[in-house]
Amino acid sequence: GAVLLARRITGPLKKLVEGTVKISKEDFSQKIDITSQDEIGNLAQSFNDMSRKLLLARERMEVASNKLIQAEKLTSIGRISAGIAHEIRNALTSVKLNIQKLVQSDRLDETEKEHLSISQEGIGQMEKFVKELLDFTRVSELNLARFSLEQILDESIKTLADTLELKKVVLEKNYKEGLPQVLVDADKLKQVFLNILRNAFDAVEEKGEINISLSLLKEQEGSKIRVFISDNGCGIPEENRETIFEPFYTTKASGIGLGLPIARKIIEQHRGTIRVKENAAQGTSFEILIPTEEER
Repeated sequence: GAVLLARRITGPLKKLVEGTVKISKEDFSQKIDITSQDEIGNLAQSFNDMSRKLLLARERMEVASNKLIQAEKLTSIGRISAGIAHEIRNALTSVKLNIQKLVQSDRLDETEKEHLSISQEGIGQMEKFVKELLDFTRVSELNLARFSLEQILDESIKTLADTLELKKVVLEKNYKEGLPQVLVDADKLKQVFLNILRNAFDAVEEKGEINISLSLLKEQEGSKIRVFISDNGCGIPEENRETIFEPFYTTKASGIGLGLPIARKIIEQHRGTIRVKENAAQGTSFEILIPTEEER
């Protein structure tokens, strides 16, 4: 009896874990075939509802992206995405609550609860997906204060220290001394730097190189701090150098292609610019220009 009960629980749990792992990799066609009238059945129903909404969300966004001209696209996609993101968030909440009920119940042993923890990690990936959608659609005020870009860059690098160590990436910094502080939203700029650095880490091989430089650029319209981040990874084809800033464009197996559009949006809020520069060697180079405080 106990063995039969364990099989009745473990089998459906494996289906749920496999489905969650696949959907966290953006295979939204997953459907869990569990019809039991218990906590596991409720979780499966919540899961199927969520995967259906995710699939519908992606289809609706692709249609919007393909049909609308560029001037209308950002506004329309933003409006659609905001509504979809809230729908998905509600479905995610239902799945999380059902998983928590199962974890807290006496029906599962520790191994089965560990299986469910894998599902919880997958849910975390989907929550990141929703957060990116909402970040892209929100027009939030900047929380401005004086900061040195050296400090924000160093904090970003520190956040990724484990990734650096794991891949044995060589990171070189070249910061010009005496650069002025700038009036910026430090958290938002850190989000930009983290996105570019993570892309660089993904692009380089083990023991690859990433270079970061900071300098002062004096132009006719005023002084700017120049942030230059380059890597010796696989690079971006010339024809894609502008496309990468468009919403939902991605070459990665996972990800929804909003990291760089969000980065551009943040930089433009600071009255700055971000672009991909031609790299003499292989790899990718990003140039970010932020106006100095006296020019803002």
